[in-house]
Amino acid sequence: MDSYTSNQKLFYKLINIQRTGQVKKLTKLVIDGINLESSEEIRDGWASYFEKLSTLSTSSSFCDHQHQIVKRNIQNILTLQNSGNKGMQYATLDEVTAAINKMKNGKSPDELNLMSEHLKCGGQIVPIILKALFDRVLQERDVPEIFQSGIITPIHKSHGKPLQDPNSYRRITVCSIMGKVFETIHLSKISPDLDRLQNKLQRGFTKRVSPTNAALLLTEALADAKDRKKKVFVAFIDASKAFDVVWHDSLMLKLFQSGVKDEDWFVVYKWYQQMRSKVKWDGHFSGAFDEQQGVRQGDWYQNKHLGLRIGTIHIASPACADDIVLLAEDAISLQTMLNLQETFANKDRYFISEAKSKIMTFNSRRNEKCVDEFYLHEKPIEHVVSYTHVGINRNSVEKCLVSERIKLARRTCYSLMGAGMHGYNGVNPNIVIKLWNTYVRPRLIFGLDCVTLTRKELDELNFFHKSQLKILQNLQERTADAAIYILSGQMPIEAFLHRQILVNFGDIVRNNNIEKEICIRQLVMKDNTSHSWFIYVNDILSLYEFESIFDILNSIPNRESWKNYVKKRIETFWRQKITNMAEGKSTLRFLHPMSMNCETVHNVWANTGLDSISIMKANVKARLLTGVYTLQSNRSRFNKYEVSAICPLCMNEIEDTEHFLLQCASTDTVRNQFIPKLRTLLYDFNHEIGNLVFSNNSMLLRVILDVSSPQVPILIQTFLIYGEN
Repeated sequence: MDSYTSNQKLFYKLINIQRTGQVKKLTKLVIDGINLESSEEIRDGWASYFEKLSTLSTSSSFCDHQHQIVKRNIQNILTLQNSGNKGMQYATLDEVTAAINKMKNGKSPDELNLMSEHLKCGGQIVPIILKALFDRVLQERDVPEIFQSGIITPIHKSHGKPLQDPNSYRRITVCSIMGKVFETIHLSKISPDLDRLQNKLQRGFTKRVSPTNAALLLTEALADAKDRKKKVFVAFIDASKAFDVVWHDSLMLKLFQSGVKDEDWFVVYKWYQQMRSKVKWDGHFSGAFDEQQGVRQGDWYQNKHLGLRIGTIHIASPACADDIVLLAEDAISLQTMLNLQETFANKDRYFISEAKSKIMTFNSRRNEKCVDEFYLHEKPIEHVVSYTHVGINRNSVEKCLVSERIKLARRTCYSLMGAGMHGYNGVNPNIVIKLWNTYVRPRLIFGLDCVTLTRKELDELNFFHKSQLKILQNLQERTADAAIYILSGQMPIEAFLHRQILVNFGDIVRNNNIEKEICIRQLVMKDNTSHSWFIYVNDILSLYEFESIFDILNSIPNRESWKNYVKKRIETFWRQKITNMAEGKSTLRFLHPMSMNCETVHNVWANTGLDSISIMKANVKARLLTGVYTLQSNRSRFNKYEVSAICPLCMNEIEDTEHFLLQCASTDTVRNQFIPKLRTLLYDFNHEIGNLVFSNNSMLLRVILDVSSPQVPILIQTFLIYGEN
């Protein structure tokens, strides 16, 4: 933990290792019933498995007529293409330099052992050489073999999946770093054409759009149907190994139809025609094999007037990459959409798993059984009451998002911190709270920013968050809520959730996507009783006294300005609310609420060392600050004054905080080690301040317990907090 103060990058690296735990080593791989046990057998087995997966799929259900049409169209495109333009330049030197700088550091080396750091640190000659190479690629319409070569590493999906089953792994391909620079430049050139073709309900791999917006679209569709008291059928479609079985010719035809032409199209075509990969296992490579299908990691239903709508806005098929959801208000429409999905899968030569695809029914009457049957490949699809989509669990009977998030946060907290990470013998609370904010809190609120939560659900989240902050700070159960937040520098979890919701709302308004269309429609058509997420956002804006939501729609600031504005408004609101909570609490007379700084722990933790003795002292001080350190006067009051309030050490006076810290004769030996030093410090600094503090026991207690309190003279604060001592 010493690395927290000296090297925070190392600190978080060690924490990630702790979270990952011991990696199980694969000792046996089972492919087609054959056990492969030696390192060489497993490596060759992986190569055989991925080569088979990369071989063009065949099935009796695939449409051969469509296959011939696509092949013929590709051949026609190749015939019509003009010869390469020998004088054409692919990119400017600035574009190549910018693409190099975009590459992330710390990634695995490619087949030539090159990483982005080599290109970034290679000097000015590197962009010049790469520019010449890229220009030559475009002019010759040929792609270097090294650009097309990739290294496959199988990564286990975990979640209890069998270790020896190859289907329990996802393939991660490390491509040529020079090829990545080339791809970055090429993508920037063809992106405008691709953006025009993309389905406006697609929320995966979409610039400036969060993937969780796919869940938001689903949430809003269900909320609108609930307002109208309409039942909704939802089909969650699972495409088997979608990225591994993409048919290259069909992909190239769609790319051409999107408007990508000439050299730009031909380069991509050549790239995918000659892709090769090899598997790296146990430090060695397998033989290379061809990638005949797959890629390295228009709305059909709207045209046919199928599926759910919000007013006139079609929202029948929100998607996130290959995760597709189909929505309809009647069984016939949904089955028709499923049939269309199956037809297009057969045309584009990919498989839909009817076993993994699920059906859910929302807004049905209580205890009403679903009698409608839905089919894929003439096989029934299972009806379920819950399903996880985009990492967010949906439940058709009752909301379970909050309880699911709490369980996940609790597991994360335990795996990260264990049982001995806090308390007298644990880690500095400053570090523990930092870990909580970095790893646990994001998981606690993930996905909750795209649903509307009731007051009861928010209270459940706040209670869990508050109880965990007590544990992490080793505070007693009866500690005042305001003290928990002031010491930890935290706000209630709903404040962080509201902040995330408003930031997401700003992104929606700024991007002018379909979400903004829905937003305007719902704000105009719905009242405050609606279940709409956008009405929920309007209520949050009103809570923090923002300007009108329509004013925000008309003039939204840039993302950073909006984030800072939202953060400031929410923190100001909760700081005032926590201050009001603390006022009048007799137990908090030494802990001034105005010393709270959101996202920054109190000085009692910030100035605590990393050793167990310092942590123990800070814990005692925190309990004295919050009024939960049990003294004899407290015991007497708790027992209806049947127990004596006299100090059990000196047996002379009532044991309260003043007596315990300043007056008890039995602790003079310990006290005399510190009080004279404090006296000398203050008198040397300013004689009048020394007289002020030591002539007033209440002021002296405040200096000892909470020097950051505004009730302590500003000169004392400045010197004691930032001075030489």
